[in-house]
Amino acid sequence: MNFVRKIANFIRDYRIIGIDAFKLEFYPILGKRKVTVKLNGYRYPISLRCNMADYITYSQVFLKKDYEFDILNTLNPSVIIDCGANIGLTSVYYRNKYPGVHLISIEPEDNNYQMLIENMKYYENVLCLKNGVWNKKCNLNIVDKSVLDNSFVVCEFPGSLGIQAVTIGDIVKDYNLDKIDILKIDIEGSEKRIFSGGYETWLPLVKVLIIELHDRFVPGCAKAVFDALVSYKYKMYIKGESVCLYFEK
Repeated sequence: MNFVRKIANFIRDYRIIGIDAFKLEFYPILGKRKVTVKLNGYRYPISLRCNMADYITYSQVFLKKDYEFDILNTLNPSVIIDCGANIGLTSVYYRNKYPGVHLISIEPEDNNYQMLIENMKYYENVLCLKNGVWNKKCNLNIVDKSVLDNSFVVCEFPGSLGIQAVTIGDIVKDYNLDKIDILKIDIEGSEKRIFSGGYETWLPLVKVLIIELHDRFVPGCAKAVFDALVSYKYKMYIKGESVCLYFEK
C-alpha cells in the first residue's frame, strides 16, 4: 500500500518538478539522506532531507501553494521578513516571485538553519539569521527535539546558553528598515509572545502579515494576535494553515 501511495505521489509531484519527483519519492527507500530537486519555473534547485518534515513543508509551499494569495500579486515589495524560515522553502518561493526583494530569513534550529543556508546560497540580498523570534532579548531553548523538524517549540532559557532571541523591533532597528512589505510568521506558538507586547514599534510598518496560528501547541495564540490588531483595518484571507492580513493604510 505504501508503494502504491508513492506511485500516486510521484505522478502528482511530476507536474511540479518533473523527473526529479522520482528522487523525492524513492530515494529514501534506497537509503539516501538528502535529495536535490529542480522545480519547474525556478532557476535554482532546492535541497530536501529525506524526512517527513521536509516533505510536508515542500508540499505546503509548492503543491498546496499555501502562500500564494492573489492579493500579493498587487505588491512590488522591497523588504520581506521570513520568521520561522525552517529549511528556506518559503524564502525560495518569495525570492523567485520577487527577484529584487531584500529578504531576511530567521531560523533557530541548527540542522534546519544549515539547510536554509544551502537553499539560499544561490541568491543575493538574502540575510539568514540563526535566532528565535521573541518579544525581548533573552536566550531560548527547544522544548522537545523529538518532534518533526518543522515543529520545534521554544521557551525562555535562563543563563547565557541556548539560542539567542531576536525581536522584530531589533531587526527593524539593526537593518534600518522603514517598512516591512511582507512579514511571514510560522514560529510554532511563539507568535503569542511577540504579539503580547513590544509589537507597537514595528507592526505599523507591516503591509502584509502572513501567519500560522498554533493554539494547538500554545493556547491563546490567536487571541494575542487579534487583540494586537484590534485598532487596525485589514482584509483577511485564509489558505491552508496560513492566514493573510492585508493592512489598509
